[in-house]
Amino acid sequence: MFFFNHNSFVILSLFIWLVAVVALRQRGWPQPSWMILAGLAAVLAAAYFLFRPASATSTEAAEIRAKIGQGMPVLLEFQSQN
Repeated sequence: MFFFNHNSFVILSLFIWLVAVVALRQRGWPQPSWMILAGLAAVLAAAYFLFRPASATSTEAAEIRAKIGQGMPVLLEFQSQN
């Protein structure tokens, strides 16, 4: 289950791309079909790099506590790497 949870965007993107391949194949591979597939792959890759979470810049508890809040409300999101 960890594999699917950790790689869900990549798996879903591959599924969407394969559905596009099947749909284009059903239509008899229209002329610009390779451009459509390349464009879809580029959009999905850009979305992956744009929306992936960044790693924490610090791992020391004191540094993290100093950054939290500072008089402002904060939404904390914890992610497990296990």
